[in-house]
Amino acid sequence: MRGTVQDRRALFDVAVAGPLVGLVFAIPALLIGLQYSTVVTTNAAPEMSHSGVDIGSSFLMAMLSKLALGSAAAEGHRLILHPLAFAGWLGLLLTALTRFLHQMVVCAEAG
Repeated sequence: MRGTVQDRRALFDVAVAGPLVGLVFAIPALLIGLQYSTVVTTNAAPEMSHSGVDIGSSFLMAMLSKLALGSAAAEGHRLILHPLAFAGWLGLLLTALTRFLHQMVVCAEAG
C-alpha cells in the first residue's frame, strides 16, 4: 500500500485480507495432514497418553478431524499429528492470535 487510505472500506479490505489468506492455506494443510496422522486410543497405548492432540480439544479440530478421518476420529481418541497437520494447526492458531491482537490494538486506539 502506498500513500494514505482513501476510505474506511479500503482499510477494512486490507485488514481482512491477511487472516483470510491464512485460513485459505491453513485449513487445507490441516485436512491433508490429518489424513496422514495416526489415531491412537489411550487404552491401547497408555505410554502415548501424554503425546498428541485430543480430537475433541476444540470445536474446529473436532469438525475437521471428523471430516478428514471419518469414523476413525472418535471422542476420547488422540491424534499423533503429521508435520503437515501440525503446520496447519499452527497456521490456525497464528491466524486467530493475529486477529485477536489486531482487535485489541483497534480497541486500544479507539478508547
